[in-house]
Amino acid sequence: MQLTGKHNYSRLCAAIGDPRIMEGVDYVADVYPFRSAETWIQENYLLACAQQKGFEAVCVRINGGYNGWNDRLAKYDICRRVLL
Repeated sequence: MQLTGKHNYSRLCAAIGDPRIMEGVDYVADVYPFRSAETWIQENYLLACAQQKGFEAVCVRINGGYNGWNDRLAKYDICRRVLL
């Protein structure tokens, strides 16, 4: 998972209580590879968005629009085939 911006790192740091998170991407990727997005997902109600509005709405909420849409859609289709 990708985490960007000092604000998002500080939110994760506050939520988890690990000040080393502010060291940056290498530490977070090694120690919290999936939890790194958890705080953002919760604070932005991404699960409710997915359940109520679906994949497209989630993509727009995360990326602010349709930049990279075709790539995300192709990966989503792969996940659906593998997981369902």
